[in-house]
Amino acid sequence: MEMASHMLNNFLCQNTDSIGLDAEDAVKCRSMMTCEDILQKDWYNILGANPSESLQELKQKYQKLALLYHPDKQSPDVPAGELEKRVQRFIDVDQAWKILGNEETKKQYDLQRRASLPVNTEINMATNAGVNVNAGTRANATSFQKKSRSKLVSIPGTRPSVQNGQLLVSTGVTSLDYVIGGGLAVGTLLLIEEDKYDSYSRMLLKYFLAEGVVCGHSLYIASSRDHPGDILQELPAPLLDEISNTEVEKELAKAGDSSRETQDSMKIAWRYQNLPKVQTTLASSSRFGHYYDVSKSMSTDMCEAATCHSFFLPNELPLESAAESSNMNMGYIKLLRSIQGVIHKEGFDGAGPQNKPRSILRIGVHSLGSALWGDDDICCKENPEHAHSLTTFLYSLRALLRTSLSVCMVTVPSHLIQNKAIMGRITKLCDTVVSLESFSGSERETNPLYKDYHGLLHVKQIPHLNSLMCEVPDTKDLAFKLKRKQFTIERLHLPPDLSDTVSRLSKQDLAESAKLLGLGCGTMATGKNHLDF
Repeated sequence: MEMASHMLNNFLCQNTDSIGLDAEDAVKCRSMMTCEDILQKDWYNILGANPSESLQELKQKYQKLALLYHPDKQSPDVPAGELEKRVQRFIDVDQAWKILGNEETKKQYDLQRRASLPVNTEINMATNAGVNVNAGTRANATSFQKKSRSKLVSIPGTRPSVQNGQLLVSTGVTSLDYVIGGGLAVGTLLLIEEDKYDSYSRMLLKYFLAEGVVCGHSLYIASSRDHPGDILQELPAPLLDEISNTEVEKELAKAGDSSRETQDSMKIAWRYQNLPKVQTTLASSSRFGHYYDVSKSMSTDMCEAATCHSFFLPNELPLESAAESSNMNMGYIKLLRSIQGVIHKEGFDGAGPQNKPRSILRIGVHSLGSALWGDDDICCKENPEHAHSLTTFLYSLRALLRTSLSVCMVTVPSHLIQNKAIMGRITKLCDTVVSLESFSGSERETNPLYKDYHGLLHVKQIPHLNSLMCEVPDTKDLAFKLKRKQFTIERLHLPPDLSDTVSRLSKQDLAESAKLLGLGCGTMATGKNHLDF
């Protein structure tokens, strides 16, 4: 308050002669502009500017207004009342520039202004200036903010990547997020190569959609076999953090007890005794996403509260449809137009005005490329006639994702596609590719080495986003298993070989080996148990 009053007095004393005012008018102006007026007046509004503009832009607006309202520039025909208003306007404009034209006084004014403004006024001001303001942290914010500050960080259920700053969402499986580099990047396409019986790939799709419901994202479910409404009703129920942590602790304690019992009851081979224990659990330092119970379904209230768009091919595509001259079949054309319409109508492409908070569109397409989608050529023929139908659709879909706040998970029955070259092109047109190899119906199902797992997971492709190198997982030997309630991905760790064919060397053989190795490689080794150099 004292600083503002001191600035006002200095201004009136220094500028009385320059603006053509006598002492009486100066006293009158001093009485009109008190210290409270300086704090209450919006100097940015007086200059017709906003806090995000630079000093050069503020100076240009000041010079334009100063020439317009300067007393020397007024016509003699102007009435006395109007002249007094213009002089007062010039005083306000010049005072605004005195405060905002100096970095120190501007900074102090911004701090006092933010502390005195109501919440709604501050939010409207920041919205007009193009700055994203969080009401919970407005006390620590200043007007000196980067114009390029992203608004996407405040979207619920998202976080920026620590590698490249890309906005990420969770796939619903925390271990899968860890494998693909922290999460699924917004604007990208995740391809899941289905297992033979489509059990676990369908489960990953449900996890992906369930995470969207919990985070408040919009859903888009497309299918040609099961109705999207039925898929929505089968989503797993979310677990509270306390319950999930308790379950995880119980599982870890149970695993530790079983490992100790196994060590006590089993005689381990001598060559494995000193090997370090392998950490099989995949987890990052900060958990991203939620936990779900696959043994229970999500409540009806949560499903009804979610914004869900559906595409069921039998309802969208008539039995006798007119063929269009295109590289895609009619089912893919209908699906692509439907997705494009939802993205544009709901404002996920940023083309229309943002009348509601920003959100993410999660697109889930089940069993794309199967015969039910009308693309039976690639599933039944080695050299299909319409080999480019699916690849053209994926190319167009990825273009839509790149220009919108959306992310897509697509499952493809890769084991049904006869031509592997087509599957290779499909892989290249997707950003992240994960393959599931289930043990169901194979020899590994009864193999005791794989008794703790239900299948293998292969990470075939990870995108290069905003960098020359991608986040490569620390191990490629990954396996998945479905516990009593959760689907998890772990490092594949096989037990040691305990067969009877493994024989131990006697102490005499070990002594002879040590003696021969101590003589050096140049000495000719003798004996049938050693190599000759």
